[in-house]
Amino acid sequence: MTDKLQVFISYARADGEPFAISLVAALEAAGFDPFLDQQDIGGGEDWKARLTDLLKKADTVVYVITPRAVSSTHCVWEIEEAQRLSKRLIPVVADEVPIDAMPPALQRLNHIHFTRQLSFGEALRQLAGALRTDFDWVREHTRMGGLAADWHARDGQEEWLLRGDQLANANAWLAAWVPGAPEPTDLHRAYLKASAEAEAVRLSTERRQLDTIKLAQAERETALRRAGRANRRVLALAGVMMLGVIGGGAYAWKLEQEARLLQARLDEQQAAIELAQLTIDSLNGGASQPGRAAPAPDSRDDSGSPATGISPDVPSSTDTVREVPAETPRPRSPAAPAQGVFSAWNVDIFWCEGDREAANEPRARALETLLKTENAAQAAIGAQDGVLPIGRVRARPLTEETNARPGYRLRTHEIRAEDSEQTAAAQLRALIEPEAGVRFGERRATTRTEQYLSVFVCGE
Repeated sequence: MTDKLQVFISYARADGEPFAISLVAALEAAGFDPFLDQQDIGGGEDWKARLTDLLKKADTVVYVITPRAVSSTHCVWEIEEAQRLSKRLIPVVADEVPIDAMPPALQRLNHIHFTRQLSFGEALRQLAGALRTDFDWVREHTRMGGLAADWHARDGQEEWLLRGDQLANANAWLAAWVPGAPEPTDLHRAYLKASAEAEAVRLSTERRQLDTIKLAQAERETALRRAGRANRRVLALAGVMMLGVIGGGAYAWKLEQEARLLQARLDEQQAAIELAQLTIDSLNGGASQPGRAAPAPDSRDDSGSPATGISPDVPSSTDTVREVPAETPRPRSPAAPAQGVFSAWNVDIFWCEGDREAANEPRARALETLLKTENAAQAAIGAQDGVLPIGRVRARPLTEETNARPGYRLRTHEIRAEDSEQTAAAQLRALIEPEAGVRFGERRATTRTEQYLSVFVCGE
């Protein structure tokens, strides 16, 4: 739609055409967009439909009064149609006609005379002033009428209705009507009412959807809180891996090399611990010391691994486990690793065999995966405060035979740690409980091992 005011000029071709053509040129020069119907009306043509379309797109109808115009059936019909469409109607007198000879609708309106003492220019100035009155409101009246007509022609389909800011602006336009301006039509009002009703339904639906989303978000946040640090560390690893993808193959290769270097150093540490254990066994003469009591329930040796009888590849024929004599110096962990590699805790995860194995083994395997993922994340970005640095992780069965021995007989989920390792045990518990979905009890370990924790998955 043009920004200029559109003016339809109604006239009788028999005696008003020269004036109408002159008026079109003058209004164009004054900044308006005038148009008129110059087509001959054929006998079989639906001239009313054609003229109705012309009237609909007009902001104002200028009616040229001449003797033939006021007596023309077609011209009188145009006046009635303009009123039905609530178009502003301005009569201009091109040839004097007695007032009582005019249609009643024209008699009630103020006329602008182009035939009296006024010059054509002065009369044109008056007409231009009348056309510019309530310019914005009249233009919106036409635009809104076109939208309403399109909606009505499409059987009131909802997609043609107003919504959001468009509806708010339309309601503001309706409220701004002042006497003298063209009144909104019944179609205008029906269109705005249908738009408001559809908007209310849409907003209500959106509010329900938002409530559902908020509820889902709240449930998700609760689940995330329950997941604890374990899930956040997995996300951190995923972020690092994504950076590797974004940064290209070189950065991904660097991360892979760092992870391999870390694993190699951890393997070196484990080999050193196992070598130290062999040395201790040799110093002890390869046999248990007489008079030594059985170890505490965690039954761990100084290598950081569970005592014999737990691992299927380390057979045992006795309930007594060797301990390091008090006078024998306990081997320490290898020297601090190279810069950029953290000092880590080894974790062994055991699941009870027997009637609980079907439930406990998958849970133990899931914890193994979780801690290995944590290990990889820490290798890439380092351990954070409050998060246990994870080293070597293993998951193995606890046989029924071993579990029947004194010091075991496990029926619950436990983490075993020395008195000095309780902080580390608490950090490990925070990592694994959200994944396992159960609570792990605690039991003090008496066998000393350095930076090693045992996890038993043996509950219901």
